[in-house]
Amino acid sequence: MKIGVFDSGLGGLVILRALIRMLPQYDYVYFGDTLHMPYGEKSPSAITKYTQESVGFLFRQNCALVIIACNTASATALKHLQQQYLPKNYPDRRILGVVVPTLEAVVSQQKKGVIGILATNATVRSKAYPRELRKLSLKDSIIQIAASELVPIIESNNRPAMNQLIRNYARKFRDFKTKTVVLACTHFPVIVKSLKRQIASGTTVLSQEEIIPKKLAEYIRRHPELEAQLSRKGRKEFFITKRMPRYKKIAKSWFGGTISLKTARP
Repeated sequence: MKIGVFDSGLGGLVILRALIRMLPQYDYVYFGDTLHMPYGEKSPSAITKYTQESVGFLFRQNCALVIIACNTASATALKHLQQQYLPKNYPDRRILGVVVPTLEAVVSQQKKGVIGILATNATVRSKAYPRELRKLSLKDSIIQIAASELVPIIESNNRPAMNQLIRNYARKFRDFKTKTVVLACTHFPVIVKSLKRQIASGTTVLSQEEIIPKKLAEYIRRHPELEAQLSRKGRKEFFITKRMPRYKKIAKSWFGGTISLKTARP
C-alpha cells in the first residue's frame, strides 16, 4: 500500500519532495485540488467537503496513510475526518495532519518568547495553532498573521509582490519581538530564505518542509504494523483536479521529466 499526500495546490509538492528525500523507498500518490485552490478564503464546510473527497480519492488509490499537507485543511477538517469519516468508511486506514507535528517541533526547541504564526485566513480563524499550543502546555504569547494573499502570489511566481509581502510580514514580527516564527502553510517553505534575511537576528523560522518528513519517519517507526503494509518500489503518482502549466513545469523539474501529471476528480 502507498502513502498519500494531499494539498490544495503547490505547497504539497514541496512537502512531497521533502518526504521522498528522507524516505525514498516508499510508494507515494499525490493529489492536488488545484480546481478549488486557494482554500484559505473558503468556508469551513467547503474546506471539509473538498478535503474529504480528496482523501477518499487517495484511499481508493490504495493508500494506507494520507498526509493532509495543507494547514487550512488540517486545522479545519482533520478532526472530523479522523473521528467520523474514517470509522465509517476506512477504519483500517490513517489520516495525519501537519499542525500538531509542527507544534511539537516548536516545543522541542525549548526557546522562550513570542511565537509568530504565518498562515492563511482560514487557519487563523480556526485558532487551531493557539489551541493546540495550549494543549502542549506552552505558555508563551502567540501572534497570528493571516497571509492568504501570499498563496496565489507564490502559485503565480510573482516575485516583486512576494518580496514586498515578505518585508511587511518580517516588519510585523520584528514589532512583536517574535522569537520563533512558524510558517503554517505548506506553500511557505518557498519564502523561508527570504524571510530569514528580513527577520530580526536571533529569531528562529520553522519550515514544515524540514519538520514533516522527520515526524513521518518517527510515526512509521512507532507503528510497525503500518510499516509492514507499505510498498517499497519508490514509485510516484501525481493527480490534480485542474491542469496548470506552471504546476506541470514545477513537478517535472522537481521529480523528473518523465513523470505523468494526471487530471482527476475525486
